[in-house]
Amino acid sequence: MRSLLSPFRSSKRGKENNGVETPSLKSPTPKRPARFHSPPLVQNALNKSPTQQQVSRSLFGSAEQIVAPELINEKPATRDASTQTINVPALSFEDELDRKDPGRELQLLVSRTLHVLANNQKSKHLAKLSLRNRVEKYFRLPNSRTRAAKDLTKQATQQAVAQSKLLGELFEHLFTSNSQATRALDLVAPTYDFAVIPEATTSSMTIAQAVAFRDRIPTTTNGLYRAATGLADIQPVVGKLLFQKQLKLRVKEYERCNLEITLGYEMVPLEMGGEKNLSKPCLHVWVKNPPVIIEGLTKSALVSGKFRNSSDISKHNNKIMVVQGSDKGGCLTVNLLRIANRIDGNAPAYCFPTAFYEDARESYANLASTILSEGKPTKQFLQHLVSGLFHLLTVAVRVKDEVVDVECLCLHFIGVSALGDDLRLATHLEQDADYRELANETEAKAREQPATIQLQDCHRARYELAIRLVAKEKERNGRNNSATPTTKTYIGFQLYQIVPGAARSMVHMARFADELVLPSKGALEFNIAGILCFTSDDLKLNTCVHGQGTASSKHPCPICIADKHGFLSSLVDPSKPHPLRKGQYDNFKLYENFESEAKSRKTKIASTSDKASMVHKTKAKSVVHKPLLVTPPDFNAGASMHVSQGLMTHLTKAMLNLLKAIDRKAHWRKQLTVIIKDAKNKRPWLENKLNDLYKCDRQYERKIKEATQWCNNNSVPGVVRQKWIATQQQYHEERESFAKDNAIAAWAHVQQSAALFVDKGEKFLKDSGSRPEGEASYMFLQSYQIDCGVLFRVENSGIELTNANGFRVLARADAIANRVDTAYSNNPSLNSEAKAIMSTCWRPMAKLLLEISTLLKRQDKLTIEDISRLKECSTQYGKLWTQLPSSTGGGSEPRVFNKLHTLVDHITCFAERHACVGLVNEEGFEATHPRLHTVSSHLKCMVSTSARAEKIVQRLSLGLNDEYQEAAVDLKEARLHPELQNKRGGKSDLARKLDDSIAVRSVADLEMLPKELAHVLGGTVVLKEWKEYYEYLVCGRVPAAFSAIFQSDPSLGSVQKIKSEFVHNH
Repeated sequence: MRSLLSPFRSSKRGKENNGVETPSLKSPTPKRPARFHSPPLVQNALNKSPTQQQVSRSLFGSAEQIVAPELINEKPATRDASTQTINVPALSFEDELDRKDPGRELQLLVSRTLHVLANNQKSKHLAKLSLRNRVEKYFRLPNSRTRAAKDLTKQATQQAVAQSKLLGELFEHLFTSNSQATRALDLVAPTYDFAVIPEATTSSMTIAQAVAFRDRIPTTTNGLYRAATGLADIQPVVGKLLFQKQLKLRVKEYERCNLEITLGYEMVPLEMGGEKNLSKPCLHVWVKNPPVIIEGLTKSALVSGKFRNSSDISKHNNKIMVVQGSDKGGCLTVNLLRIANRIDGNAPAYCFPTAFYEDARESYANLASTILSEGKPTKQFLQHLVSGLFHLLTVAVRVKDEVVDVECLCLHFIGVSALGDDLRLATHLEQDADYRELANETEAKAREQPATIQLQDCHRARYELAIRLVAKEKERNGRNNSATPTTKTYIGFQLYQIVPGAARSMVHMARFADELVLPSKGALEFNIAGILCFTSDDLKLNTCVHGQGTASSKHPCPICIADKHGFLSSLVDPSKPHPLRKGQYDNFKLYENFESEAKSRKTKIASTSDKASMVHKTKAKSVVHKPLLVTPPDFNAGASMHVSQGLMTHLTKAMLNLLKAIDRKAHWRKQLTVIIKDAKNKRPWLENKLNDLYKCDRQYERKIKEATQWCNNNSVPGVVRQKWIATQQQYHEERESFAKDNAIAAWAHVQQSAALFVDKGEKFLKDSGSRPEGEASYMFLQSYQIDCGVLFRVENSGIELTNANGFRVLARADAIANRVDTAYSNNPSLNSEAKAIMSTCWRPMAKLLLEISTLLKRQDKLTIEDISRLKECSTQYGKLWTQLPSSTGGGSEPRVFNKLHTLVDHITCFAERHACVGLVNEEGFEATHPRLHTVSSHLKCMVSTSARAEKIVQRLSLGLNDEYQEAAVDLKEARLHPELQNKRGGKSDLARKLDDSIAVRSVADLEMLPKELAHVLGGTVVLKEWKEYYEYLVCGRVPAAFSAIFQSDPSLGSVQKIKSEFVHNH
């Protein structure tokens, strides 16, 4: 992992935007060192000679200087009034700290500080002061004189710089007034392993690195400036090492000149949703020159060395694979673009918005008024893009097998389609063109649409083009006549078409967005590639874009015209595909049919219950609005991530419904209702019995009190006092004997336990509609938490798995099944039914779905075997799903069949046609939503609408800068230390706590409680009246959910407390 302080490569002649010199791209790039899960340099320093060990200890301090004991022990520290210093308790080693690992100690210090800051606001100032003192001692960086000493090793200096970086990140949050400071500190500060810096350096972070650090926290530019100012006051050396001077101004300049994107914005009244469906003015922002986005993304991938040829990742040759889609994230509904040719490009850092609107709901009317509105450049650009009408011209400068500079330009060749035709480019460099011919040409970055080019003989299958590059005027005139080789700068090009048997003609002439510099030892490369656009819209917005009513319509599939009844036949026999929405079933033609039918009616089509209206909608295949975009069905990716995620959730709900059906057979609800009612009726008798016992006990108490008064009366003769002392002792013995014989303590515990039993039982019955029905469903959900670490709410059937949680659940399907297999160990018939569900439904379906989801997530080219396996698994899973009872959510559930139909009929065909799925899915768009929400929320308070729109796009346009992308990747690669991930014991803390709560229901504990009651109470009426309730509670005849609620209660009436108290009293 390369540190934030390591030098970055630049795409502009060794200069950054801030004017600081950086290493040239001609020099070999330092290799990224391997990541370690523990601080490597600290361990190496401890294995050196005594002199080197002494130097290392002087840099990092001792364990007593590093760890804040009051934070480890979580005890309140005290302040000595005389010295005004903090006195802390003694150091505790309960956490088994390794004194030889200061990095681990610092991480524990940070985590404990977070706990104090989050849970104890009163000690916030004390915790910050203590942390400040400890960390200042810890980071005692060597000054310049010490750094030059011979006894200071190079590795120690590198480690000191790495430690200073962490110190800067730590103090950033202590000097930022953001409300998310504590959460950000928990996110950033403990996550860094102590990385090795390739070379010792004293230069500060570049502006790109500082901006990436700001966005990773996240915070505002003012917050970053406050951090730098506060850090400079505490540690001037570290502050100077981390941040440049005039930080705020440099960051603003960097964002402003990062990319030349022109914006348009307006306030549009949009639908807000809700019962009244009110509307209010919302901000709509769009990019006026969207071709710059594709050009910038491609250029960034080429310069950073992350570009992959389309033939390596798909079945297409010489193509730029672009992915576009719309979705709502946070308060923004946004249309995003990215290129699939980039390595690891399916990530939020490489997704760029073309247009978005704030706050309003996702609906056809809002899309038609904003992102895909008529007259806006966004809609025209996207329509031509998805139709495959664009090409991308690239002119690259390569030095020693490395691309150092690139200029890209989007072109629109009339009559040439990227989906079928190819362009052949002459690879030879021709003489320079005349500079004066480009004098009046507009720069490429100012264009709203790609340049339109008319080629001759458009019926030809192949074309041949040639390029002339236009150099600067002073270089053309030969002013640089020195013998030494010099660089050459090009500002534009002229494009010629070569037609056999005819004079070639110039078809286009344009300027580059930036100057292209060719070094003396560099080589030029030219290419024109077709642009393929894949659609990965959200499932809801996908229907809106195509003009369909809703996903619940009769023909909900946006790719084909199959109706809901046809979904089942396609799952049973997938060899009969449904017609796609193209040709005679094009959405525009279907909408024209619907519109003509609507005009011929005397009454308006408005109600969904109107039978005539449903007939017209069926004829139009559910297209009831004018389509906003016409996307080729063959390039619709089918929202594979949403499909797999939805199938994971539906499988969980279906299995839960099957297990609930078994739980209902146990009749626990009726039994529990009867026994709680009986216990409630007997509570008055128990309270009267206990009051009688307490009345006798109080009589003994009064006698003892009276005897005590006589014993303490000095006026009474000594002989009389001795008799009263003997009487007092006798009363004590009689009282203890009475309490023991009548089991007053036992009666008191039983009375409290009975009250708790009745109260919690009634509440459980009242809330049982939103809780598991019994043992099997309870153990199924508990296993999700214990074995998979998945937490979700089950109220109102609100079970929904994220994509990552779904993978964890499917990977641990056997562990979940093993827990459910033992749910009804005391009931063989019900236990056999639960085992049958796990063996015939859960295990095979989870295994198939895991394999399907893994193939759909693959970020590389799919082989023939992969595609064949995807088809086979999808078909088998669909058949297994149709065999589930309809009452469980299986059978003919429409939402599930919609996803299964997309998987079986379209995603598998898409994979066979393009040999890729995960590369072009919507995963990167979904991951971009938190970033969009953060940027929008930080800038929401800006008063100026124009300034806010400009700032939003400036923040988001950083994804087109290769230096910023590298810095963002470096920050993202920093992971939690293994000790902080709760993996040390094999299970998380949550898993251990849940295991402990379930362990009280072991066989030994369940059999012990009735015996203890019988032994303590000696067969009295207490055992006869109340034993059955405890046996019913602890012997598995009630839902484990209720048992866990009752046993985990912290009051005196919990079962375990009763048992321990009875044993202690006996």
